[in-house]
Amino acid sequence: RCDVYESNANAYLKRLNALDEYASKVLQSVPGEVRVLVTAHDAFSYFGKRFGFEVIGLQGISTESEASVQDVNRLVNLLVQRKIPAIFVESTVPEKGIRALIEGASAQGHTVKIGGSLYSDAMGDSGTWSGTYMGMIDHNVTMITRALGGDAPARGREGRLAGGPDS
Repeated sequence: RCDVYESNANAYLKRLNALDEYASKVLQSVPGEVRVLVTAHDAFSYFGKRFGFEVIGLQGISTESEASVQDVNRLVNLLVQRKIPAIFVESTVPEKGIRALIEGASAQGHTVKIGGSLYSDAMGDSGTWSGTYMGMIDHNVTMITRALGGDAPARGREGRLAGGPDS
């Protein structure tokens, strides 16, 4: 039995390493000047450290606190000055603050889109690819890469993400 567990663990580690290689490759295709991940709250610091992205959360680490007008204005100015093309909502956080950023940037003549919904505190629906750890990472990495101008397949590393051209 031990050999079965070891074999399964080794196979899973190979898949995790392949996913990490994919993430590193596609995220490096995002232009350096826009390697900024703006989300509702700061749940992606691990991501920024690992892949060399500046991570900015509108609310800080808490999903309970409201962002101040100064926080919104500061982020709007950053989006406009750095020409960041997309910001992200999170599956577990209301979109209200993110919408304020989009409207503020628009008022200054800069279009910012919602690059998609990222999984931060939860995975996708049970029984789906994004409902697994590997699928969640594939989803987030692919979504971030494509929304910020990098090159990643629409359906992710394994072609299993929803929303691609053939889904």
